[in-house]
Formats: sequence, structure tokens, C-alpha cells
Amino acid sequence: VITLLMFFGGTNFLLISALFAKLTPSIFKDEEFRWYVSIILVFTVVISVALLATGQKSHIEKTFRTVLFQVVAAITTTGFATDNFLSWGPFYWMLFLVMILFCGCEGSTSGGMKISRLIVLSKNSLLVFKRQVHPDALYMVKMNNKVISNDTIAKVIAFVFLYLVLTVFSAAVLSLTGMTFDESISVALSSISNYGFGLGSYGPVGTFESTTEFTKYFLSFLMLVGRLEIFTVLSLFVPGFWKR
Repeated sequence: VITLLMFFGGTNFLLISALFAKLTPSIFKDEEFRWYVSIILVFTVVISVALLATGQKSHIEKTFRTVLFQVVAAITTTGFATDNFLSWGPFYWMLFLVMILFCGCEGSTSGGMKISRLIVLSKNSLLVFKRQVHPDALYMVKMNNKVISNDTIAKVIAFVFLYLVLTVFSAAVLSLTGMTFDESISVALSSISNYGFGLGSYGPVGTFESTTEFTKYFLSFLMLVGRLEIFTVLSLFVPGFWKR
């Protein structure tokens, strides 16, 4: 039940309301939702198979259920945990960091960059490759059968760039407070994505109680910036914003 509630929390609320209002026959017609479901299934299967194959887990149904819960919690940035996934090994840490980077759907309660931006980035990268092969051909980035404007693509690229720059900068600041490399990177990304967990001492069984006062204030600021999606906060520092 909790997994299902987290899943809906990471779904576009407009899509859910349209479904209950019977304004659309199937939510699977939405491209972002299809990606959302596919990403959850792929990560769940890959992690479950890897845990079973390496002998870290033995019970198939329990393993799948545990992994599904952790994957949905990560992608929706709910921050729940039923197992200490840090004990699974570095391979799984990297997968969870990727999950909390792009997270759930646009218009949901999830943090992170959102899957819609991942779709635009992926399709634009493919388009650039096609233009290299066929420079005279006309290609357009589409989502839900609608053409994505160049202005929107530019905004997506700018947002992702700023997101990554902020993550690296924040990790550098956190490393000065005594955190290890993996802790600083994971905590910075987790805070900006509003996930909650990091690596090392700040995993599912750890807390941030031992951190300095500066660190707590800094992480609180990162969570606020991440939730407001960066541009909103940056606009506050532009003089022209206050003249409107």
C-alpha cells in the first residue's frame, strides 16, 4: 500500500485527476508516465536479479518487494527505507544516486530534475547525433506527439547544467566540513533532490545530528533551492526582479 501511495505521489497530479475525471482513456498515453513506469521496473528487476545472483538475497518474492519499495522511494524522493541498501554494495549506491537525480514526473511531489527533462535531453542528444549523420535532414524533438520548441530545450539544458554545477559546488563545500568524498557528493545531491539519505554515515540508518550548525543551515538552503527548482531562487538575486 505504501509503495502504491509513493508511486502516485511521483505521478503528475494533472494526469491522475484527468484519469479519475475520465478525461483520458489511459494514462499510459502520456509519454512521461510510460518512462516513469519503465524506469521503476528496469531498476527493480536489475537490482533484484543482481542481489539474487550474488547471493546477497535468497528469497525471490521478498527481495523483489524490498527492492521495489526502495526504488519507488528513491525515484519519488519519499525518503522511506525498509532495508539498509548501503550494505548491498557500491554498484547499488550508484544506481540509487542516478534515481534520485531525475526522480518522478513533472507536476508531482517528487524532487530532482524530473523525468520530462530526461526525455527532452535524451531526444535532443539523439537528434544531434542524427544531424551529424544527415546534416540536411529536418528533425524535431517531440514529446506526447508535440514539438518541443528550441527555447524550451535551451531552458532544460540550462537547468540541468545549473543543477549539476550546484551539486558539485555544494559537495566541495561539504567536503570542507569533514565529510568524505562519497558522503559529500551523495548528501549534496540528496539535499537538492529532497531525498533525505546519503552515503556513509548519512544513510538509512544514520542521521545528520553530528554535523555542524553551518552544515545543517547549508543543507536546509540546498533543500529549499532544489524544491523551488533553482531558477526561482536565482531570480531573487537579479536586481531587475525587484523592479517589477
